Amino acid sequence: MHEFHYGINARFTIPDDVSLVAVGRPTLPPLDAATITDRVRALLQTPLNYPPLQDAVLQEDQVVLAVGEGVRCAEDIVAGAVLELLQIGVDAQNIKVILTGLSRQATGTSFTKRLPGELQERIEVLVHRPDDRESLSFLAPVEGGDSVYVNRFIVDADVVISIGSLRPQSSLGYLGVDETLFPRFSDKPTQQKYARPKSVLSSTEANKRSDEAHNAIWQLGSRLTIQVIPGADNSVLDILCGDCDTVQTEGQKRCDDAWTFEVPARTDMVIATINGDRRQQTWANLARSIDAALRIVEDDGTLVICCNLKTPPGPAIQKLAGSESLENAYQVLAKTQSKDALAAMQLTQAMERTRVYLLSELSEDLVEELGVAFVTHPDEIARLASRHDSCIVIENAQQAVTLVRDEVLS
Repeated sequence: MHEFHYGINARFTIPDDVSLVAVGRPTLPPLDAATITDRVRALLQTPLNYPPLQDAVLQEDQVVLAVGEGVRCAEDIVAGAVLELLQIGVDAQNIKVILTGLSRQATGTSFTKRLPGELQERIEVLVHRPDDRESLSFLAPVEGGDSVYVNRFIVDADVVISIGSLRPQSSLGYLGVDETLFPRFSDKPTQQKYARPKSVLSSTEANKRSDEAHNAIWQLGSRLTIQVIPGADNSVLDILCGDCDTVQTEGQKRCDDAWTFEVPARTDMVIATINGDRRQQTWANLARSIDAALRIVEDDGTLVICCNLKTPPGPAIQKLAGSESLENAYQVLAKTQSKDALAAMQLTQAMERTRVYLLSELSEDLVEELGVAFVTHPDEIARLASRHDSCIVIENAQQAVTLVRDEVLS
């Protein structure tokens, strides 16, 4: 039996007699987690195309660490940045850590827990509230005239260090390094505009949104970033620090090389796993995992998603559950602007092309209302695989981009 891991710490098996291709684990070794805090400190001393932190920050400066969604080892990275700021004389009371709402929701751990005990309570940790106008500041109108508001502490800070995670260039909905700050820390109307499926699935709209995000970062003047190249499960392959554009250029090729996987041919069964801690078990990662699977599964095939997703459904998923047909779902979801709209649209596309199975922590009633087959136990995966001659498993599918060799050559 072939054993695979999924979710936070779960596993399933595939029988030996199934013709199997497994992808989704980079060949490069991950960093030693115990060294990440010190590594971040060293990177801030010699950032890429950016002055050393001690030359870029004054002791009296107000500093914000803006942490994006789903960043592996975020607590260790925050600790490294805070300790380096303290080393150059910045007072702990002048340092704020700002999280997206999803970051706080996805993990119950403290983002300052890697700091010495006496410092943990001195560093203020805030959660961005996109619908609270009092916590936002006007940035500037974007092209087209829409006003943009961004988290007030980010706008008012003397120094902002964004902390995010790189993904492959062709990963679903990826806007590059810029998305760590924008639209993540913008106002609700801006986030809703970016959440529309059309903003991702239309190349014209996606390019427009990418340009808007890039312009917003320039207007903010927030050029210093720390970006993680994630590894398998909860690991980190590499960390880059420096000017946003330089980190994007140097980090993107490394990330693409690590997370692009080629398979010999399409298959009639694909199993996609979402690996990692609770902050990886999201509807957004479900959408990305479906995208990776749809690139290599045959039409009318079987798609199985294995995860520990338990977050209650948002408005778009609820609309999908209440739709009379897939055609009706498409029409409704195209106009939906909630954060789970892309996940709902990807599920709709998957159900149109394949038979979809879901192993998660969601209730059986909800899964079946979506029109998806509910998987009760990991043992059922082996029985499903036994019905097929061949199978592809995509581990860490939320991070992977898949290609079919023959289709690439043609």
